[in-house]
Amino acid sequence: MRKSQGASIIGAGLMTVLLVFLPSFARAVQMQLPGSTANQIATLPGGTYSALQVDASRNLYAAADAGGILRVDPGLTITTWSPGQVADLVMAPGGGGYRSGGGICHCIDQLDVNGGATTLHQDDKEWASLALLPDGTLYARAFITPGLYRIDRTTGQPTLVFAGGPAADGSGLFFGMTGAPDGKLYVIGQVDYSASGTRLYRLDGANLTQVAILPDGGYYLAPGPSGRLLVSVSGTYGIGYTVGRLWLVDPVSGQSNIVAYTSTYFHQLDNLFGQPAYDSGTGTVYIMESERLWALQLDLSSPTRRESWGALKARYRGAVRSVP
Repeated sequence: MRKSQGASIIGAGLMTVLLVFLPSFARAVQMQLPGSTANQIATLPGGTYSALQVDASRNLYAAADAGGILRVDPGLTITTWSPGQVADLVMAPGGGGYRSGGGICHCIDQLDVNGGATTLHQDDKEWASLALLPDGTLYARAFITPGLYRIDRTTGQPTLVFAGGPAADGSGLFFGMTGAPDGKLYVIGQVDYSASGTRLYRLDGANLTQVAILPDGGYYLAPGPSGRLLVSVSGTYGIGYTVGRLWLVDPVSGQSNIVAYTSTYFHQLDNLFGQPAYDSGTGTVYIMESERLWALQLDLSSPTRRESWGALKARYRGAVRSVP
């Protein structure tokens, strides 16, 4: 009897330690906007997914880090849409789209409505982020070569529209980019290679205009509700887990509000956010959390929380650093 009681006490003590020092195991995506909801709607076959896009028919396209693009239709049927390595992906309004190949093919491919790929441009650059504006202008940036390029959608010819990085001396890095409903290109830039040096810029002609300082850094970028932009990023904190966080950024006021962050599962402690995607027709934000696809409904009627990631990470007694 004493042994059983002792075991129970030890077990209860261990569970208390787990509950105090580890995030919730029940739900990995925690919402930070009052009245907002998060629902996991699908689990994609193994691996981590970065690029995510939604088309006019509300099909979702998820690019696997290991290669290939999967399509999730509105009925949640998952099929392989296009094989091949993908660094980034954008969908065209009329169907099909474009993908970049990074260091695998040094190319930008045009995709038809069935996922078939034709090389649009190929050279020695490691083409990375892509963005397609409402007027049909295609932009790209490369992993190593600094600068922003406009890509001719007929010939594939790249034209340099902004040379160098985002810092005043031309240094720094660019990350995610997107075309917004206002018809402008927005891009995340890091001026001093740190999370605290991450900014959101708008391309005005051949100039970059800083519109926001991103309090938690940023890697992926997408249009969001009410003229705002969605920024996601993942990082590690003191006890060693990787978590993702999603922010809503107002490009007019420069205000950033945290929307959601990932916690852990008992069997999986590292959970990253990929690129968000927004369906303006249903008001749904989609995001990949590792291999899990989530649908978020954001309630913007209440005052948004302006809690910094520093306050959030204090809950887990650790420090965060940004990772791509």
